[in-house]
Amino acid sequence: TSIDEIVHRITDEVHRIKATRVVIDSLTGFELLVAPTFQSDFRESQLRLVTALAGAGVTVLMTAELEDRYNELRFNPFGTASLTDAIIVQRYIEVESRLLRVMAVAKVRASNHSSELRLYSI
Repeated sequence: TSIDEIVHRITDEVHRIKATRVVIDSLTGFELLVAPTFQSDFRESQLRLVTALAGAGVTVLMTAELEDRYNELRFNPFGTASLTDAIIVQRYIEVESRLLRVMAVAKVRASNHSSELRLYSI
């Protein structure tokens, strides 16, 4: 299956159901689908999909699981953070021997925003 076929099928479905949002959960699975042997092709594939969906007036939400690395800050393993308008980071922190969930806005294009870690629970 080529990226062009995938983009065409997704945009057809978007138009059919009049979707306003598309969620790709997760980028790792999407990468395996569109670029199983050529990870270097994935960035271009993701750009083509995001561009097509934005052209259709759709908001795209993408998830990516990241390894906790305290010596570097990478927002996704695909090098595609420049394609996004906003990045929200969710992680666990240890407080008094308990794991707590926190999130922070890491990036919002053309906007000032708080960079505070905020506790949340599900």
